Amino acid sequence: MPVRFCHPDGRTIDVFQQHTHLSDDVWFHPSAPKSFRYSPQQYKAIVDHILDDSATRFHTPYGVIIHPSNWVVFSEQQGRVLLRQARAKNIPIWSYDQWCDFWELRDRWRLQDLSWLDGTLAYRASGTAGDGDLRWLLPGRFAGRTLASIKVDGKPIEFQPVIRYGEPVALVPQARGSAERDIQASYR
Repeated sequence: MPVRFCHPDGRTIDVFQQHTHLSDDVWFHPSAPKSFRYSPQQYKAIVDHILDDSATRFHTPYGVIIHPSNWVVFSEQQGRVLLRQARAKNIPIWSYDQWCDFWELRDRWRLQDLSWLDGTLAYRASGTAGDGDLRWLLPGRFAGRTLASIKVDGKPIEFQPVIRYGEPVALVPQARGSAERDIQASYR
């Protein structure tokens, strides 16, 4: 996940660095001395495993740099393999600008007044209005109980459990136009 740069004294700088897992000149260049020289067929087997692990085990992005000039000369076939595999696995394909926008929006939100009482998890989320595409991830099971209902600002919402990190969770939408939400999740 992206991390912030910081000054030598530990003060953070408002700039994120995303790990890059693949650079086409290192993986595919046909004659560079330190290139792996993976063919499209070799890369297809590798990226299939990488994307499966990213989506189902590690829940992390797969950071890729394919240079436009390299695409034209040697990495187009592998790039197309990556795009086809991501689409086939229903994995979003974002530019680094889109990814940065997401992280900047996410970084603006804070949780307050977190409590657990009689099987109900409650908290107040505050941030920036207009961040409606964000989701709160709530555990499907907690303290030996199963998630039964969710209320946002006192109103029940419907939710569908999904699997993340091998566990059931619920994704709670962050309503557009609101800079503050009260969330209650009841467990039985």
